[in-house]
Amino acid sequence: MEYESANSGTCRIRRLGPNFLYFSQGSLYLVAADLEDSTVKTFSLPRMRKVEMTDDAYTGQKVD
Repeated sequence: MEYESANSGTCRIRRLGPNFLYFSQGSLYLVAADLEDSTVKTFSLPRMRKVEMTDDAYTGQKVD
C-alpha cells in the first residue's frame, strides 16, 4: 500500500503483515508488522492509498 505520513505528508510504499483493526476517537486503525523493518506499528486507514492484497502468506507472530 501507499501510506501518507502524518509528519511529512509524503507517501511511501509499505508491505504489511496485518494483525487487527480497532476503532478509536472516530477513526479506524490497523495494527500490522511493517515487513521492511520487522516492527509492529499502528496505521491510520484514512491515510492509506492504493492498497493491494498479494498472494504472499503472512505467518508472523500474534500480537495482543
